[in-house]
Amino acid sequence: GWVPLFQEQLMQMAIAIGDCTPDEADLLRRAMGSKRGLERIETLREKLFAGMARHGITGAEADAIYVRIQSFAELRLRREPRPELRAARCTRARGSSCTTRRRSAPRCWRNQPMGFYSPQSLVGDARRHGVETRRPDVTRSQVHADLEPLDGPAGECAPTGLASCVQREQPPVPRFDRGADHRLDDHRRDGRLAIRLGLTDVQGIGAEAAQRVVDARAERPFRDLPDVARRAGLTPAQMEALATAGAFDAFGISRRQAIWAAGHTDAPDLLEGTAVASPPPTLPGMSAVEETVADLWATSISPGGHPLEHLRPLLDREGVRSVGSLAGDRDSAGSGSPGWSRTG
Repeated sequence: GWVPLFQEQLMQMAIAIGDCTPDEADLLRRAMGSKRGLERIETLREKLFAGMARHGITGAEADAIYVRIQSFAELRLRREPRPELRAARCTRARGSSCTTRRRSAPRCWRNQPMGFYSPQSLVGDARRHGVETRRPDVTRSQVHADLEPLDGPAGECAPTGLASCVQREQPPVPRFDRGADHRLDDHRRDGRLAIRLGLTDVQGIGAEAAQRVVDARAERPFRDLPDVARRAGLTPAQMEALATAGAFDAFGISRRQAIWAAGHTDAPDLLEGTAVASPPPTLPGMSAVEETVADLWATSISPGGHPLEHLRPLLDREGVRSVGSLAGDRDSAGSGSPGWSRTG
């Protein structure tokens, strides 16, 4: 399988760029899946960074390599025999609170592929817990997924929820009561934050191209699509991918118009002001289904909702129930009631 292959590659990488001895590299291999794997990896942290620095790997690049090693070590699920224990362990690793979900989701997307949960699964989990995920935007997105205020500039994003939630000493957790009020809004310290997908989440947009977009935007705001293409040095294919993802919505044109304009963008090596930007034709807007298909093609993520939501009316007419509607039918589901379906 891929796990032994990854472990072997990790050992070779630790020796080649981390200046680790074979014994130290084997320690990294054995740390994968170990209950104390993160602690063992931490003992080699300074040596790994020193070795990478000697090979010219420093800063964000070195941090990214180390974070990927940590992320893989956290996935101890293969050693867990029961699915419910795997889920519980992963929940603890990712954080049981919505605050932690909100803050850990961008990190998870940066470290794909994780092997267990796709970005779409992470977005779905965030949505079920009231965390908004926003599409890529050339006027706001960073290189990777990050957090942004729901409304207003970042400086005005004051904490939400109860101040007592940050106290170290907390009262004991009471026994679970299904009928109790389990809303978590009062406990969210970051309730005014949303997740903004990064530019690298768009198909065909690598870290270098995304960084060029962010750097050009920092110099001065973009005017239109040709301005983005010229100053960031993007190809027509990259512009079309961004347009399909809805990354140009801030310019006040529809997604179809953005795709048309992206395909007619002049070469990025033209002098500023010499490009002829003809207005896009009047094109019909995308339907909700078409937008979902476009999102999935461009980013493999549908921020607005699960794709099957478009088929829910049809499934309801066919008697296929949703998972949410089965919460109160535990007995009938267990007895194989004809009103229950696994495909809900």
